[in-house]
Amino acid sequence: MNNQYIYCLTRRMRGYSLTEIMIVIAIITVLAALILPNLVHLNKEGITNLIVNHD
Repeated sequence: MNNQYIYCLTRRMRGYSLTEIMIVIAIITVLAALILPNLVHLNKEGITNLIVNHD
């Protein structure tokens, strides 16, 4: 059998290691920390514009 095929089968049965899961969680946390403040700021600007432009 092909070594790559065997690696894929054992990888699928084994799952992910704790280190891999922790790295993914860290990446998601960093991305959320970068994106969420901008979304809050945009939401506040949108509400302000809605109030100012309301006739």
